[in-house]
Amino acid sequence: MSISIIIKALNEADHIEMAIKSALIAAEPLGGEVILADSGSTDGTIEIAMRFPVQIVQLSDWTEKSCGIGPELGFRQCKFPYVAIIDGDMEMDPDFGVSALAFLKDHPEHAGVSGQIVEKSLDQLEYKRRDVRKPADMNPGDVDRLNSGAVYRRTAIEQAGYMSDRNLHAYEEYDLAVRLREHGWKLHRLASVFVRHHGHRSNPYTLLWRRAKSKYLFGIGELLRAHLGTPRLLMLVKDLREIKLWIAIVGIWMAAVVGFILAPSWTIALALIAFLALGPVPIMAYKYKSWEMGTYAVVAWHVFTYGFLRGLMSSRRDPKAFIGSKVIQTGSAHDPAEPAG
Repeated sequence: MSISIIIKALNEADHIEMAIKSALIAAEPLGGEVILADSGSTDGTIEIAMRFPVQIVQLSDWTEKSCGIGPELGFRQCKFPYVAIIDGDMEMDPDFGVSALAFLKDHPEHAGVSGQIVEKSLDQLEYKRRDVRKPADMNPGDVDRLNSGAVYRRTAIEQAGYMSDRNLHAYEEYDLAVRLREHGWKLHRLASVFVRHHGHRSNPYTLLWRRAKSKYLFGIGELLRAHLGTPRLLMLVKDLREIKLWIAIVGIWMAAVVGFILAPSWTIALALIAFLALGPVPIMAYKYKSWEMGTYAVVAWHVFTYGFLRGLMSSRRDPKAFIGSKVIQTGSAHDPAEPAG
């Protein structure tokens, strides 16, 4: 019943010690291992991690970094029959590993199990908005995906082909869920806490810009491209309402272009574009009971739609292809709660 806990990270020096300590404590009663899968950190993340008894593997070509390649890199290094994945800014609950493996033992039809995600950065607008519009897959019970990390059966992942699609800059957990469900596996979320998420505290528009630069916004378009021509495409359209929203935004853009061309004056043309682009702000402000959150939501729609189109046009590599990497540390044994000297 041993477990491999994979921590995927990129420049998480502020949180990585917390993440590693929590993972080591959670793995200890199960005789497990902790693997840091790093995508090219330059901020001291590796140096901090080397103080602890964890295996550290780093991507060789940092230009390949993506949300999808980190978990897959860690999975190719792990050895135990159960595999957990968390981010470098997450603190894993010390008892969750035991609870997760007990659930999977009692429910052989389930490929993975997660728990509740406690957001610790609710003063940041993006995470506050996420907490307000808590999606159905975050509720306890059987769900269609396990966003924000989970514990999986290794055999189920192998049946699905691979853990994480290296081509995806987002939606990699949903992609895994779709492939698992295609093989008849179920997924479950417990009512108990899985992790506490200490997210970025930067300005939400700064975070949005960072996501654009990192290609995170391309994720849903890349996901759609990955499943074109397969039966799984119907699952995507059914499950992901944001696909319909981004397509609607594209329709608004097209209407704005037509209106701009046909408008009798520059003033009317610009007024029409402003109305089409920002008209939903009052509706979203009412929904969130905040003008700030409503404005941010609508701005994010347009930015994510751009990313959706870019991702849809992106090229792909074989998800099972070789990933160049180097093992920086193999790990050692000592008190999991304390750094090694």
